[in-house]
Amino acid sequence: MEHAKKMILVPRFKPHSHIDEEMRNILHTENIPDNDKWNLYREVLLKYFNHLEKQKKPAYLPVIDVPVTSDSDKTTDTRILIEGEESKTVHTDEILNSVPQTFRRKAHLLYDRILRSGKILWDSRGVVTIDGHTIPQSNMTDLINDVVSPAKTQALTVGKYFAALCGK
Repeated sequence: MEHAKKMILVPRFKPHSHIDEEMRNILHTENIPDNDKWNLYREVLLKYFNHLEKQKKPAYLPVIDVPVTSDSDKTTDTRILIEGEESKTVHTDEILNSVPQTFRRKAHLLYDRILRSGKILWDSRGVVTIDGHTIPQSNMTDLINDVVSPAKTQALTVGKYFAALCGK
């Protein structure tokens, strides 16, 4: 027994969720007619499908028009050109260093394209403004990460929306 593999005993059937348990209870209840069981089971199944649909819905991010009052807060410091080369600023390093090493080249190319376009600006907090439209709760660092890193889910992310706007 010393050299035997040790195993943990697990119950044969363990419900994975509250919905599974509820469905099983409906099917194994004996004092309910089959028609009523079917109706109850169908209701639980519809709850499950509604839950799945809610998970599949993409995040909605409204674009709000906010009048730009001062450009002093915008990233004009990252647009300064010195003898044909961009000046390296804290914002640039912070944004590019937040991207995983394997995607830094893509991030750098995207960052350069954003700077050249002149349409996309962001303030010291990273809140992005595209053609005068502020994207609330946005952050330039997160958006660049979303665009260059592969998505883990199929849902529409803010990064895909941002990538579409960058491509214009």
